[in-house]
Amino acid sequence: MNSSKSKYDGLRVRLCGPIYPIPAAFKDDFSLDCDGVARYVEFLNSHNVRSVMVTAGTSRLNLLTEDEVRRLNEVVVEANGGRAVSIAANPMTGGVGKAVEFAKHAEAIGADAILLYYPERYYNDGRVFDYFRQVASSVKIGVLLHGIPMRNAHAGEAPTKQYSVSLCERLAALDNMVGMKEESGDEGHRYKLATHLRGKMSLIVAGASMRMFLGCVLLGVESYLVGVGSFKPEIEEQFYQAVRDGRYARALGFVTEFEEPFFDVAFPMGWHIAMKGAMELLGLMSSVERPPLGPPDAEQRKALADVMTRLGWLQPGRGN
Repeated sequence: MNSSKSKYDGLRVRLCGPIYPIPAAFKDDFSLDCDGVARYVEFLNSHNVRSVMVTAGTSRLNLLTEDEVRRLNEVVVEANGGRAVSIAANPMTGGVGKAVEFAKHAEAIGADAILLYYPERYYNDGRVFDYFRQVASSVKIGVLLHGIPMRNAHAGEAPTKQYSVSLCERLAALDNMVGMKEESGDEGHRYKLATHLRGKMSLIVAGASMRMFLGCVLLGVESYLVGVGSFKPEIEEQFYQAVRDGRYARALGFVTEFEEPFFDVAFPMGWHIAMKGAMELLGLMSSVERPPLGPPDAEQRKALADVMTRLGWLQPGRGN
């Protein structure tokens, strides 16, 4: 085994089970609420979570300035204090030099890894590979690929381009490439990635949380981005323990009893809006968002309160 590659295997192995994305908190004047973020990270750590992640959508990186993204990374790593794996992120715009700058900053503040977003259209695999290679080689922390489909630069073809299996295999061979946040939205493509990348990088499936993870376990997938765990981490942790124990009927029970009823209400209003609304109802974080994003309206808030009350997460009458 490549010795320089093997030293990152421990981090790759630690990227298992539920991974918790960190929302950006905002004050009433729409400024970044660093104290609110820190309190939330502390809440997660009180439940002994394994990994916390700054990421494009949940962390609202498209609505933050570069300085705010840098500050958010700092707050998350500092508040985490080395307890869980801490994963920073780069902005969604900027060239290779900017990504290198953010990777080095993540290394300097003590992050275990950085989740890298590719900021350009897709022209060919070589350009994409070179972007990640140059950034990864600039630091000695783990690197994760944000595997959301890229905008296709070729007219007359599909508007988006997936990260191909062959490209991902090349990326997995980089010394410190430890994982991929998989957001292809394509079950067939996810299957190919899972079977080809097993043992090479940690595939973190995202989109339908416990339900999706349960469907991917037999493919060798070991980690996933949480859904209801963002505000009820004990459910995700109990679910994951059931999976580890091979009690799949018990694990499925968490999906049907808790996740599906909440998703039925949350998905039509947009997951990020619903997640923040639920967090506010439980006193974890304000639902204030920076425009053009906004919080749940009165009708949506009531729908969230109603389903959370039925699920036993909220006292009757609270939030109505």
